Amino acid sequence: MFGSLLSLFIAGASFSTDQITKHIADTRLEGKEAGSFKTPDRNGQEKCRCGENKPGYSCADGSQKNSLISFQKAENSGFAGNRLEGHRSLVVAVSSLIFVVCVVMYAITLSKPAMYTLKAGIGLMMGGAAGNVYDRIVKGRVTDFIIFRPINKIVFNMADVFLLTGAVVSVLCELLQGTD
Repeated sequence: MFGSLLSLFIAGASFSTDQITKHIADTRLEGKEAGSFKTPDRNGQEKCRCGENKPGYSCADGSQKNSLISFQKAENSGFAGNRLEGHRSLVVAVSSLIFVVCVVMYAITLSKPAMYTLKAGIGLMMGGAAGNVYDRIVKGRVTDFIIFRPINKIVFNMADVFLLTGAVVSVLCELLQGTD
């Protein structure tokens, strides 16, 4: 029983966190970079490079920050990288299916004792999926705002973080069965 409630609590907390951070991005990041966590160069100095024009990395002098994480609002009506943009019905259907799969996984684990880590992972996936499905149905888009420099071609949001983290936790639990 505790594990089932844990999943629901984590799903609710993930969904709420996602919606709050998207609201902040919608109201405070419109068309500008809010800030970044910088990584130093080899000499320990913050370094800018001129000539590159990547979203979220522009310095005041027009050069680029050597940032690990940066924040800039981007609206996405498709999947990652705006794939399938303009196919709203398909995007909503696939997103809803992902949420349904998470709910089915939750239902399957209801009768299983313990498995708290797996149930926490499923809760993260449910909350993340619910956040993106809600936005796609209600707003017709999701708000992305996190740029992680090693993969700076992708802008994502907290729902994506929760989905990915939950999936990794769930897969690891399945691979390492009995270690919970």
